[in-house]
Amino acid sequence: MVSILAVCYQLLNQGGSLLIIQPNFKYCYKEYYDFIDHQLPITHLSLQEILTTIGFKIEVLISRFLPYSTKGNPSSPLLLSIYLRLPIFWSILGSQMFIKAVK
Repeated sequence: MVSILAVCYQLLNQGGSLLIIQPNFKYCYKEYYDFIDHQLPITHLSLQEILTTIGFKIEVLISRFLPYSTKGNPSSPLLLSIYLRLPIFWSILGSQMFIKAVK
């Protein structure tokens, strides 16, 4: 993972952004290992540390953003739109983080 993020840093132009939505182990630890590719427990704090060590500046960090879901598409775009406009629900239902890191 660190090597992949380091390559992303090298490939980005100065001022370029890396946007990450990732399950936050802190908030979905019971379901996290239900997927074979979830081998390394990652929290918003550990990802922030990795990114800043590589050289990124964290511009936005939302530790609880989207609900943990295995679906590729939202069941209701209208409900998703409403959810995104009401950050109060993020702290209740969110278990995926969002990070915007800038080179």
